[in-house]
Amino acid sequence: MISPWAIKDAKDGIISLEIYMKHELSHILLYQNMGFIADLRYPKWLLEGIAMYTSNQLGTSLYPSKSQVYKLIQKGNYFPPQFYETSQKDDIQLDVENRVTFMYSEFACLVDFLIKRYGREKFHQYMTGLMVNKNHDNLFKKIYNISFTDFQDEFIEHVKNKAFK
Repeated sequence: MISPWAIKDAKDGIISLEIYMKHELSHILLYQNMGFIADLRYPKWLLEGIAMYTSNQLGTSLYPSKSQVYKLIQKGNYFPPQFYETSQKDDIQLDVENRVTFMYSEFACLVDFLIKRYGREKFHQYMTGLMVNKNHDNLFKKIYNISFTDFQDEFIEHVKNKAFK
């Protein structure tokens, strides 16, 4: 089932229906491999980051590219993913054109950095481990040997040191 707005936006040239379908298929594949309880506790930012990353959605439609996200982070924009879909989400100030598309693209950049920095195998352990593990931060530390907070600091430092022409 495709959202009517997605069909309209695709006809209007705003989004790619192929990318939209890949994004939604990513969600479906994850959901079919987790139970109801896992779905409730699975980090929502990670669901979106994985969908954005696997569908190559960065830089398409209204979504900023990796270099645009990095430039926005370098200017002080960063949304700590653990606040996504929480009561604190509106407390995070962002000076970006579109808050949601920036966050989704940032989450894809976090997934990309995890994979490039630590490898696909560890990312797979993390992604699938969350389907049965109740504590995100403990699992993250066990797999990556770094706290999730320290990882975010590492990511931001990486972004700040990245030069774009």
